[in-house]
Amino acid sequence: MQKSVKATILVGSLVCCFACGGSDNSWSPGGGGGGGGSSGSGTGGGYDPDEGVDIPVVGCPDPNCHPLYQGQCTPHSINGPGLASCGCCPNESCEIATLEGAAACVPSKFGQLSSRCFATEPGECVPGAMCAIGGCKQFCNEDYDCPGDGSICFKVAYSDGGGSTVNIPQAKVCTDHCAPWDPYSCQGGLGCMNASDLQQRPGTFACTPVGTSISKCNDPYACGPGYACFGETLPGDCYKWCRRSNNGDCPSGKTCVEIGGLFWGYDEIGVCY
Repeated sequence: MQKSVKATILVGSLVCCFACGGSDNSWSPGGGGGGGGSSGSGTGGGYDPDEGVDIPVVGCPDPNCHPLYQGQCTPHSINGPGLASCGCCPNESCEIATLEGAAACVPSKFGQLSSRCFATEPGECVPGAMCAIGGCKQFCNEDYDCPGDGSICFKVAYSDGGGSTVNIPQAKVCTDHCAPWDPYSCQGGLGCMNASDLQQRPGTFACTPVGTSISKCNDPYACGPGYACFGETLPGDCYKWCRRSNNGDCPSGKTCVEIGGLFWGYDEIGVCY
């Protein structure tokens, strides 16, 4: 008899933002203070792109940049890996600096892709990336710009923390090509959580802030990296993510069981039970 977890999955707060697929998707970074509610908006404040950002004169063009973008601040990856901040000086990143989508060169803290960030100010991530839902994510124009199975390009929206959101022109980033069964797939306290609906193929996951529990969970993001919260009601239980095709993801005595058809790319994902 095929085993399955019948309890309700409690980690689906990113689902509705990604279910449409492709670059029509959107989410709201909202400061990276949490995973967000059913609308996909993050919680917390974050910096206001319309306040306190001076757009400097571009002064350090890179001769290796695409001719069309020579001397310009262009955050997207048209120039190729490592050349995502054409026109910016060393130690700067080209980021979206206003709600109208204007780009600016800002000092960079060089946070790595899929690592923790807080959206308190621009420039937290490596050139070619920005902070969205608590993690550094690569800029993109289309899905094919995003590496890895199931990684998609989606629009970023700004949230003021009061329930108001607005899509930001030019601000599109990739979901992380993270592995939910691997607790080290994301960095700095982030966990790889489902960002697509049940039965969606290819399915996609994203690095987002999570908790530390491996037993009980009082909210959908209370479980530690590598675990998911399930339950008919809260508190729920934390179960380890696994691949249905690889029972080796589970500890001895546990089996990887289905959870209703959740996919990482085209591989079905389950939990150890």
